[in-house]
Amino acid sequence: MARPISVLIADDQVAARENTARALRDTGYRVIMAVDGQEAVDKATAEKPDLVILDVVMPRLGGLDACRAIKKNADREGEFIPVMFLSSRGDPSVRIEGLRAGAQDFLTKPFDLEELRARIEALLRIKRIVDEARRVRTEFDESALHDRLTGLYNQRYLTQRLDEEFQRAQRYNEPLSVLALDLDEFEKVNGRFGRGVGDRLLAECARSLSRACRQVDVVTRAGGDEFVIVLPSTYFGGSLMMAERLWRDVKNTVVEEGASRVTCEVSVGGACFPTRDVMGAKDLLRFAHAALARAKAEGRGKICLFQHQGYLFQPQ
Repeated sequence: MARPISVLIADDQVAARENTARALRDTGYRVIMAVDGQEAVDKATAEKPDLVILDVVMPRLGGLDACRAIKKNADREGEFIPVMFLSSRGDPSVRIEGLRAGAQDFLTKPFDLEELRARIEALLRIKRIVDEARRVRTEFDESALHDRLTGLYNQRYLTQRLDEEFQRAQRYNEPLSVLALDLDEFEKVNGRFGRGVGDRLLAECARSLSRACRQVDVVTRAGGDEFVIVLPSTYFGGSLMMAERLWRDVKNTVVEEGASRVTCEVSVGGACFPTRDVMGAKDLLRFAHAALARAKAEGRGKICLFQHQGYLFQPQ
């Protein structure tokens, strides 16, 4: 069941407040009442109404300042709450002040009940349009940072997040490691079984990597059959242990295709900070890729971590 539309009414005049509330309740709205501007701000923050109706002149905090505060709090939380002023002060200068304070509408007392209802309906239509636009934008922003096939973060997110993690590691003198993984001879899987099976294998490998990593680790698909994992607060020894774990989990990942069990091996390259010559996030990623290239050159299915010189590790 959909929740009822809620309207917050703030007016220090009891009769005016009750009259407006009665009219809205008869229309089916849930009414929240406040006796001054400060209470209106507090209740708007706590209850997040769909619409706020304010008087201009109120004790403790006037309607104009209350409107500004409500709008500021809603914007900070990524919400849109339309505001209407309902006041006996209807001269143009007051209307202009109200609109400049952030209100969407201004109606003077005494008001026509049908006009009030029509204006509220119009403001609620605006809210629905804004909320839907924000929802679509949020979904687009999220999709722009994720790989569609695997659900992992993508290259764009990797670049942004690795910079942030490197700056944090430098600031707090903490270690940081990066692992680059590439599925060995993955093109043979596509050639033999078809791209659909290859995509399934990629997605399963992604799930294996995600399960093996910690919550603080950043698991990304850098493109094609390559994955890059950022390991905050991880020294050389810890990155080596994680690399071997990931190597084993990917090797044990299986996709069934008819009577065939489709698997693949993976080569892993890694780099750590602090390490000589690693001066920034790009260096860390570059050395991880260089170590990955070394691992592949050594016959694939190997782990190579860069530390001053290439270090080769053969999993058992």
